[in-house]
Amino acid sequence: MSTKRHSARRVGAPDGVALIALGSELVRCGLATMLRDLGAFREVLDSGDYDHSMELLHSGRPDVLVVSAPVEQDKAEKLARTAADHGVRVLLLLRTACDQTLERVAAMPADGYLLEGELTPETLQSTLTDLDSGLVPVPQPVARGLLAKIRPAFAKTGPAAPNGAAPVDGDRAASPLTSREQQTLALMAEGLSNK
Repeated sequence: MSTKRHSARRVGAPDGVALIALGSELVRCGLATMLRDLGAFREVLDSGDYDHSMELLHSGRPDVLVVSAPVEQDKAEKLARTAADHGVRVLLLLRTACDQTLERVAAMPADGYLLEGELTPETLQSTLTDLDSGLVPVPQPVARGLLAKIRPAFAKTGPAAPNGAAPVDGDRAASPLTSREQQTLALMAEGLSNK
């Protein structure tokens, strides 16, 4: 399916399709029930089988993929990359926001994050609303963990360039974010949206 098909459709539109992949059956079924109860999608699919999940992604049906990470890291990453290539939004469902988890999922394509321990119908609805608005939903513990990871790199580069300009190439390698991006991430860690 083309990316345009998926980008034109609202994420939480009742005519859309969500796919919940991998992870424990209990988590998949619970999340599927929450999504159905919210009425956010016309159809909610869940699959604990990698090959079946990949088949569903290639079919062009899903608009959103919720994948557990890093439970089955390699498989989850392949699913997320395939989804991104097909214009499907990706939500990574994390068990914790610990350093090891964040390091493992940092390279995975994601349009937003969910934490199992904070998952309620309200947080799920809020996440879908943010995703639909073009925001990147990130729970506070995840944002704080990511911010803690970039602070040491930022400290090595010193103060930002004058007028908030992006760092020069040498500085860019040490800190992958501009000073404005770092400021935005810090505000998100405090609970504000990325608007």
